[in-house]
Amino acid sequence: MRTLRLSVNAFLKVFRLNGKLAVFTIVAGILIAVQSNVNVWLSKATIDNLMISNSQMFIFFAALMFILQLFKLLLEAVSQYTSKITQENFAIQSRKKLIDLVAGKELLEKENPRFAGDYSLWTLGISKYMDSYTGMMLIIQFFFTAVFNLYYVMRDYWYLGLLVLLLSAARALILYRTMRRRVEITQTAHRMSREHEYFYHLLTDNYTQKELTLFGAVRYFKGKWFDSRTRATSYELETERLQIQANSWGQGLSIISGAFVTFGVAFVVMGGKLSIGDYVAITMAAALAETGIMMLITQAVRLTENASHIESFLHNAQSATVRSGNGHPFEFKKTLTIDGLTFRYPNRDDKALHGIHAVIHKGQKVAIVGDNGSGKSTLVKILLGLYPVERGKIDYDGVDLADIEPSSVWRNASAVFQDFIQYMGTVRENVGIGLSDQDMPSDEEIWLAIESVGLERLRQIDKGLDAHLGYLTDESINLSGGQWQRLALARAFIRNSELIVFDEPTSALDPMAEAELFERIMEMDQDKTLLLISHRVGIARKADQILVMKEGKIVESGRHEDLLVLGGYYSEMWEKQSSYYT
Repeated sequence: MRTLRLSVNAFLKVFRLNGKLAVFTIVAGILIAVQSNVNVWLSKATIDNLMISNSQMFIFFAALMFILQLFKLLLEAVSQYTSKITQENFAIQSRKKLIDLVAGKELLEKENPRFAGDYSLWTLGISKYMDSYTGMMLIIQFFFTAVFNLYYVMRDYWYLGLLVLLLSAARALILYRTMRRRVEITQTAHRMSREHEYFYHLLTDNYTQKELTLFGAVRYFKGKWFDSRTRATSYELETERLQIQANSWGQGLSIISGAFVTFGVAFVVMGGKLSIGDYVAITMAAALAETGIMMLITQAVRLTENASHIESFLHNAQSATVRSGNGHPFEFKKTLTIDGLTFRYPNRDDKALHGIHAVIHKGQKVAIVGDNGSGKSTLVKILLGLYPVERGKIDYDGVDLADIEPSSVWRNASAVFQDFIQYMGTVRENVGIGLSDQDMPSDEEIWLAIESVGLERLRQIDKGLDAHLGYLTDESINLSGGQWQRLALARAFIRNSELIVFDEPTSALDPMAEAELFERIMEMDQDKTLLLISHRVGIARKADQILVMKEGKIVESGRHEDLLVLGGYYSEMWEKQSSYYT
């Protein structure tokens, strides 16, 4: 019942994409099945008239048989084309579904190493909807093929039909016994595919080539790819071995079935009870009946296999999704309070944040400094609602962040992350990404944002804001790492956000450009709250408040001068980094 329920649901899911095409495919399948049975009868009539030298009737039946075969060919061609349309439509819908599934997951879940394996199983599972739809279509067609031709065989010689049924049942048992093992192996192979796919893209993507070439790492990673691909291939070959083994046994039984039918009918013909036409027709009908039954069994086993993949997909896809909050809109007019915040990443025993306490006032420029891995980026991701609060509390103007609609936070905040994205689109799309047509600034406002980050030269390129960046088209213009980072800064500047996060925003810039941009950042409107993250303490001199982080804790806080007088960890960092410039 489970297989039937999931298979019917899969069929209906694809059927709804274009019901008319689906109905045509069903009707075409039934007509093709009927044609095969009519062809058996016409073959008998043609040969019997040939044997008695009735030329007119021979020509009539032979011509009719060829006309029906041409009709079948036409039906199959049109049916293949309509099936291709359905497949392409479903492929588009499947990709949309996968995009929505990924978007609907918590960021923390998506950053979990397990997610890559889950996504691989999703792509496998969602593809089985189309596979099940095709299988149901074939079941309809071959059901009629089997019934019509089996009836023809059993009409006079029931024991021949019974033989066909028994041997087909034996083949079904062989297929079913290998099915569960194939499902397990296939899912394992798909989980393993992420490893060798990573190494392959690492070796072939253009952005990796300079470092691989400089370090002479191609040979090393090629070996890693080869080992990983070989392991995955062993699972794929095991699946193929099981399939070939089952098919070989099945074909052997089919040969035995055909031999019994052939010899049995031949003896009856030699006894004078049947004509040569009967011999041809019965052996044809028996073969078609056996093929039809075998296809029914094969597709039934395949539907059972598909149901396991679909069930796994549904189970994984329905896991935790993005929090919805309690509908409170995001407002930050007074204070942001962090009280006892503690956070731990999945697959980690140590805490990334431990007992964080801080108060940030509206309009403050806050520098968060500390060594790599001290928890700076983790903290701001939680403040932006990208990670859930595990323990402790975060309040915006007295409202718990857990009660605020996350999308409301994201509409009123912007960020430049250290791993910013290089969007392969137009200049306009890069700056205005995520903004609706209604909120999209004018061309001049976009140019002002671009020029404010030192990218005035972009005005000189052909097509201006509509010029494509990256390498997706032959006419695209690629930028340097620093230019891409400047564009990411323009993306943050163009928004009218209440809260702006800069996470190592100038890591790809030269010192002069870095200094200029820090001045620009610090001079932003007084009503905007800035969180500026860096492991370089020099940026903190002009901040209203400095949070010093170490090993997941805020160990010091205050203004630059006060922290230097304190003579603690910040002062030590300042002295060490200042020594490079004195």
